[in-house]
Amino acid sequence: MIKNKRRLNKKNPLLWLALFGLILMVGIFLYRFLSEYFHPNSISEYQGILGRLWFGCLQYFTNQSNLLLLVFFVLFLLFYSKKLFSNNVYLVYTTTYIGIVFTVFWFILTPLAIFFNEVNYNKYKIIEYGLFHLISPIYFFIFVICYYHFSETSQRLKLKYGKHILLGMIYPCIYATYLVAINFVKLPTNIFNPNVFNPDSYALLIKNPYISVYTIPTNFNHLCYNIQWATDKFELIVNPNDVGSLKNLLFLPLAFLLFCLIFWINIFFNNFSNRKK
Repeated sequence: MIKNKRRLNKKNPLLWLALFGLILMVGIFLYRFLSEYFHPNSISEYQGILGRLWFGCLQYFTNQSNLLLLVFFVLFLLFYSKKLFSNNVYLVYTTTYIGIVFTVFWFILTPLAIFFNEVNYNKYKIIEYGLFHLISPIYFFIFVICYYHFSETSQRLKLKYGKHILLGMIYPCIYATYLVAINFVKLPTNIFNPNVFNPDSYALLIKNPYISVYTIPTNFNHLCYNIQWATDKFELIVNPNDVGSLKNLLFLPLAFLLFCLIFWINIFFNNFSNRKK
């Protein structure tokens, strides 16, 4: 039995780090909300509150993972001395999910977007990308390092690799199921914003109203078009011959291997950091 004598008070640097992290995450989502719904230059391929809220925001793993960071800081400030944080499992899972966001965006999706000329140069989107994919992950990584330095436990808390990788993969598996399923669901045509599409492209999209959350890597449906930004005119276009393929399912095993690798790294870092405790 682990005797948890940890306390979160004003002398503990983790209190201030978690408090600042909470303020940072609230600020990031506040910016996201204000720029999405109130800024006159906000551009989205979706319209309607619910359409923009889910398909334009919450369906993305990035936003979900950042929301998990906000929840983490709230729970950390309220229940630091409780069992929830006594074995570091919650910390490892959260670090892994935001680590996936950082790794996939900067080392996979961004190179793909550049290669296929799908870069969105909207300055508000660029700020959003920086906040969600760079600022929040790096700050949380810094928080994790400080956590292992300042947090106290009465003994080493070694996490089992296989067990926690399997448990931690439940959420990514559910999300992967969504990525595949939504790609084959005909969506209501009124959620698409005709003002940002090329007229011919919009007509094609209305004929086959399918979406791929991350375009090519998650487009398995031959009736779903890969939507691209025409950056010179700043409008969305589709090529009738540029559609999904079942062979893109091969991306999923690679994604799962990447998840397992990042889980393994975080568990190893946790065990290494607690080796003398």
